[in-house]
Amino acid sequence: MTDTIKFYTQDTWRQHCKGLLSDIIADYLNDDKMTPKDFVDDIKEELDSWMEYHKEQYVKASSIQDKLQQL
Repeated sequence: MTDTIKFYTQDTWRQHCKGLLSDIIADYLNDDKMTPKDFVDDIKEELDSWMEYHKEQYVKASSIQDKLQQL
């Protein structure tokens, strides 16, 4: 982020995110080497990565919670 702190409402944050998504979609559509399959595969890969990361955090938090209950 820049030095300027930006404050977003829920609606403006969503618009900001949609703008980023629009830029990404445009990048894929304007690249002659990218196929629709590339776009879909990349989205799936990113979602899988996020799910795996958060699964590991969930398992770790559950383990801590179990240990706390044993105290």
